[in-house]
Amino acid sequence: MKRLEKVGACVALLMGCWVSMLAAPKGSLVEFSYTCSRSSGMGSDTYKLIADQTGNVEVAITIDHESVRFEEQTQLYRVNQEVVKRLQDILARNKIDKLVKTAKSYLPSPEALTISATYSKGAVYNLHWDGMPEDKMASAAVREIVTFFAPWREPMTHVERRVIRGKPRETPAAPKGRLTYCSFSDSRSAGMGKDYCELIADNLDSAKVVVVTMALTDDSTQKEYAIDKQTVDQMEQMLASIEAWKVGGYNYDEKMPGGTIYRVYMEYADGSKYNATWCTHEPWEDAQAVYNAVVRFFQKWRKQ
Repeated sequence: MKRLEKVGACVALLMGCWVSMLAAPKGSLVEFSYTCSRSSGMGSDTYKLIADQTGNVEVAITIDHESVRFEEQTQLYRVNQEVVKRLQDILARNKIDKLVKTAKSYLPSPEALTISATYSKGAVYNLHWDGMPEDKMASAAVREIVTFFAPWREPMTHVERRVIRGKPRETPAAPKGRLTYCSFSDSRSAGMGKDYCELIADNLDSAKVVVVTMALTDDSTQKEYAIDKQTVDQMEQMLASIEAWKVGGYNYDEKMPGGTIYRVYMEYADGSKYNATWCTHEPWEDAQAVYNAVVRFFQKWRKQ
């Protein structure tokens, strides 16, 4: 009997903690965020409201965070306490304490919605859904929250932003060793083969240029040409003059049916490697310029 009483007490304690966690929030809203994460590479949008102890209130909106396509854009707006009250009323009307039960435990997901709300009395609510919630009450709450932030988001949609098209977020460091390898390639789809040229100079005494056409097909051809140190130096200087290493890490694929994948690749004696690939009608201009320069350098061997 005593054991049953202890079990009952534990259950009651746990139930009390659960009810407390789901109790309606007390105090005023001091911080709120809503994040919509899209599929891989498409970035995420975050809507935040922060009210500090001095009474200052800010709405911060960030769109296309970590997108491979568009530059990230952030806008900060100063608002008044009336805005805080309106959002707090929305959360109360939609029973944020009850919405916790509709949310899933957090698991990393390429597509997700997250909500976090913190109140002055200490209550914190963190909610996560893998995509739009199936629960009608939760989906209605999400839509109302998005509508609430719309007046601040709307002006941002009219700002012309530069398309990144896969541009690396960080510029690679310049190489410190001499050039040991450089190539470009065009890989066509549907069995149409691959053309590429490569300069191989690991050993300057046996440096060479290799020209391959229609690789991976029955019409494939390959020719090799011995080159001297001066030719290797010429390519190295050309790549340095256009700072070709800066396009390292560029990778953008529009998944175009029948599209061609373009690539330019460089290696240096210090171990530095720079790879850029794309399949798009509108590649990053810098990457296209490096590709064009490398193609021109190989032109005299390709003509042979």
